[in-house]
Amino acid sequence: MGKRLGIVLLLFIITVTLVVRLLAWEKGENMEDSGKLLGIISNNNIDLNSDVGTYKKGINIDQEIALEIGNLIIKHVYGENVIKKTDYLVFELEGQDVIVISRVPKGGNTVGGDYNVAISKKDASILRIWMGE
Repeated sequence: MGKRLGIVLLLFIITVTLVVRLLAWEKGENMEDSGKLLGIISNNNIDLNSDVGTYKKGINIDQEIALEIGNLIIKHVYGENVIKKTDYLVFELEGQDVIVISRVPKGGNTVGGDYNVAISKKDASILRIWMGE
């Protein structure tokens, strides 16, 4: 149970980080110009169920942002080599508001060996992470 909670927490942190980057990008800000890291706080009492100050318009990410998110997740889960040794496909699941990023081995035909991330277009949440067989 602890490992699953850790993975969920990690995915949440990555999603929040990407949402912050997306909002800064929409405003035309460069992340390098947005300040420096002051520290990481491990036990801050933030009420995630509160609606105060909550951005409610929806993000509605596009394929370019989904590719950034998917590559970050794949790199984190499977390692930097996967990104270096693969090409990518980006596709939307018809009628589902989902974008799938798929990394496939360079050089063509493959059965399995692919790395995939399904991402919600509405809120950039990670719906599934899987590897082909």
